Amino acid sequence: DALLLLGLEGFSNRFQNSVDFANKVVDKYGKENVSLVGHSLGSAIANYVSAKTDGLPGEGFNTPHTLNTFNPFSYLSNSKINNYKSNYDIISALNPRANTWDNHNYHSIEEL
Repeated sequence: DALLLLGLEGFSNRFQNSVDFANKVVDKYGKENVSLVGHSLGSAIANYVSAKTDGLPGEGFNTPHTLNTFNPFSYLSNSKINNYKSNYDIISALNPRANTWDNHNYHSIEEL
């Protein structure tokens, strides 16, 4: 997603639709009953949704880095997602917001 790489994910329908859907789920089930999870692009979306929905909690795996990743004042500071990256994953290698998950080595859903 080029918008993600440039730090412009807020202009993506995919990201905004995810926020809208999460708000509907929270309205129906309550914030205490909702958590987010994602891998790769899904993890980037989970971080965005968390930040835009008053900090829904969750887990993200191999979250890609963006221009917002390096900005301490970006919306990501409001995200309540615990991010993890595998040892040799080039997608999330530069993401300073992710902890290394030593049990897995590659950017593959099969590894999760």
